[in-house]
Amino acid sequence: MLGLQPMPVPPHVFAVGSEQLRYGRFERAEGATDAGLEFAEYHSVELPSDCFIHGLVGGPVREISVLQQAVVQLLEQVSGPITDASLVMPDSWLRVVFTEMGELPSRRSGQDEIVRWKLKRMVPYRIDELRTSHTEVRPLPNQEEPTRMLVGLGVEALMHQLEESFEDRGVHLGVIANASLSLLSGVSPAIAEDDLWVLARSDGKAYTLVFVYRDEPVLFRHKALNGEVPESALASIVRSDLNLTRTFLTDQFPDSELRRVVLFAPDESTDRWTDWLSSGLEAPVVTGQEILPLDPGIPPDEWLHVVPMYGAACREIG
Repeated sequence: MLGLQPMPVPPHVFAVGSEQLRYGRFERAEGATDAGLEFAEYHSVELPSDCFIHGLVGGPVREISVLQQAVVQLLEQVSGPITDASLVMPDSWLRVVFTEMGELPSRRSGQDEIVRWKLKRMVPYRIDELRTSHTEVRPLPNQEEPTRMLVGLGVEALMHQLEESFEDRGVHLGVIANASLSLLSGVSPAIAEDDLWVLARSDGKAYTLVFVYRDEPVLFRHKALNGEVPESALASIVRSDLNLTRTFLTDQFPDSELRRVVLFAPDESTDRWTDWLSSGLEAPVVTGQEILPLDPGIPPDEWLHVVPMYGAACREIG
């Protein structure tokens, strides 16, 4: 889970959301993108709007047969057999938090026990119902503890249902990550020269900011948006959040300039997000299309859904 450790991954990627299940395939080919991958195949099937139980971190499927049927329907559209694949989940279903810790035991099982114990005091979720994964990241300059962990949390029942539904059709899901961390894998190589930068995503229902320092995420902020809030009030909420975040960055990285913000958002909201981000973070904003140009084979209205899948496929090495 998380997908931050270098490892070989297949070119097949699935993505699940509240109303759709998607598939994308990306292949190495001459003249492809900088990552050596080009878009090869894409399919999607709709899910019922009430397919999943709603919760703070998502929830399990109401009727497992509905999910199983969708998996079968999607795989019937795929051009060839699949045995291994990655899975991309919404940021709201696979949450990310950072925590500072003392010295940890060398054994992974001992680390897991300490991390989960610490999470019980940190997050408003029932940890016993969640699957967790963690990876050690670079400590912040001013933190008190010697170790800093990036931790992912997702509903165990949901992940088990997804894994089992694909496994029943002969597909093993080897890596599970959320959309923003997946997208990070695709964007990072294109702006590797930037010391400190931000990945920003918005789909109209929520927004995510991932602050990256020397190729590692150092801050992950995900917030739901209330569609009933007037735009003027929403702008004030977002700018206030950005100001607090900028203060944190200034305190932790006083000698590093925020080089740029890479924005992925629907066309109709790009201008306002550009304005909010540029003024709130005092950094230039570029669109995701400028960093990852739109492949002509990707349906334009699906591009924002496809690019995290592309990022997941970019983890392939060797």
